[in-house]
Amino acid sequence: MVLGIYCSGSLGKEVLNLILTGQIENRWEKIFFIDDISKEKEWNGIQIQSFDEIKQNFTVSEMEVVIATGEPFYREQIQRRVEEAGYSLTALICKDVVFGQGTRFGDGCIIFPFCYIGNDVHIEKNVIVHTGAKVESECSVGKSSFVSLGAFIGAETFVGERVFIGPNAAVKDNLEVKNDSIIGIGAVLVKSVESCGVYVGNPAHFLRNNERYLVFGK
Repeated sequence: MVLGIYCSGSLGKEVLNLILTGQIENRWEKIFFIDDISKEKEWNGIQIQSFDEIKQNFTVSEMEVVIATGEPFYREQIQRRVEEAGYSLTALICKDVVFGQGTRFGDGCIIFPFCYIGNDVHIEKNVIVHTGAKVESECSVGKSSFVSLGAFIGAETFVGERVFIGPNAAVKDNLEVKNDSIIGIGAVLVKSVESCGVYVGNPAHFLRNNERYLVFGK
């Protein structure tokens, strides 16, 4: 079995480092990047191939995939492309992650080091929880969402799909965060998000609509 890390940018390289440094058990015969944009063909000896090239070289039984972009909208688009081609997503959970009883992780999740995840949490398919984040008990984090470094999600909070929670942001317990919302860097959300948009500040307030459904787009 081989592993394709889809996207060779900084996040993809972080994921590779987790495997090469032993944070994640390396159970693959070969690891490479999948990237449809990069003009490079390798990085530090790791091959970079387009998805079309991958499909020619590996059957669906030979390869599993993890998606390494921080943009929730693109995470979902790539997930669809991978699954429509018949390939499986694999979850990568670092060895020092602490998680409670009854917690479930969906296919394609990446849980970085030093995270704490409480009891009865549901991390759905294709979610990233980055280094040092904390998700309290009985939360749900929807598909293709991204929980950034040092972020905090209080107990019994429902986070929708394709949500981006910025570095060191905090979400109070018992809230709901709508699909495609963006919680900015260091924002403190103390009431439920009523509409898809960008929320910043302490306490967090609505800044603008997320009309393009992108976090990092110019």
